[in-house]
Amino acid sequence: MMTIALYWLIIGLALIIVEIAIPGLFVFMFFALGAFVLSALTYLSPVNPTIQAVIFFVVSLGGLLLFRGYLKDNFFTEKHPPEDHMLEEVKGKRVTAVKDFVSGKGRVTFNGAPWDAIANGVEVKKSDILTIVGKDNITLLVELVKE
Repeated sequence: MMTIALYWLIIGLALIIVEIAIPGLFVFMFFALGAFVLSALTYLSPVNPTIQAVIFFVVSLGGLLLFRGYLKDNFFTEKHPPEDHMLEEVKGKRVTAVKDFVSGKGRVTFNGAPWDAIANGVEVKKSDILTIVGKDNITLLVELVKE
């Protein structure tokens, strides 16, 4: 009786470690909860292995289906998008087209390094001077310099 409770406790702890090792998934915690419930039940009284399996899956899957979305939305997601500090540093800076843009996409040099760039609705030729107006992940959004 005591050893079965200990096994379930160890399984629960292992599942918590897996949950920590794989951030963002937020699933193994519910199976750990099922293991902890079974650890307590088998410590208090003997439970048939078939009943143990049923209780484990009912508690684990029930918790997963009922609470995962609520907990993830309310406790594990950022309420505000992260600020993009780099955008403020690059916005308005001038860059040079490395080659002609094709379908609005091309490469520019910024601070001596090549960057992917997008210039919507404008034909960009090699050596054109462009201004950075934004960024999308690691792609610069540019437009032709108006002189």
